[in-house]
Amino acid sequence: MHVWRIIPEKYLDTALSGEGASHTGGRWNHEGHPVLYCSETISLCVLEGLTRLQPQQLTKTFVALKVAFPDDVSIEDFPHITKLDQYFSPTHSKLSRDYGTEWLTQKRSLILRAPSAAMHHEFNYMINTRHELFPNVNIDDVLPLDIDPRVYSNTR
Repeated sequence: MHVWRIIPEKYLDTALSGEGASHTGGRWNHEGHPVLYCSETISLCVLEGLTRLQPQQLTKTFVALKVAFPDDVSIEDFPHITKLDQYFSPTHSKLSRDYGTEWLTQKRSLILRAPSAAMHHEFNYMINTRHELFPNVNIDDVLPLDIDPRVYSNTR
């Protein structure tokens, strides 16, 4: 199985460390807890990126990583689908950070699958870099992130 992750190319050497999320925290983790944020498609990665970055920042300096792991690894599905409004506030919800951090520290599964806050019918995959099965995670491919300039242009 595989998921996608976009990062600035200059961080390719540390793309699977989870340290960026550890330094800043995110929707599913508090600071100090490394995790890899991935999505089911490159386009969802871009949409997620647009919630944090100006469109021009997602230029050709970014790459898309095809992150692979065995089909039989443990995946926990986020159980509170009916309470998305509580977990997906415009800013990172304490509820989602607490839930994700507990999932990370308890190492309940290698992967947490949760609906995207940007597109609720599509899924993000958080990968626990401290899980015992993490050595089975690898980068299968690195692609340039070629985004049509109309995405970040005011002229159509």
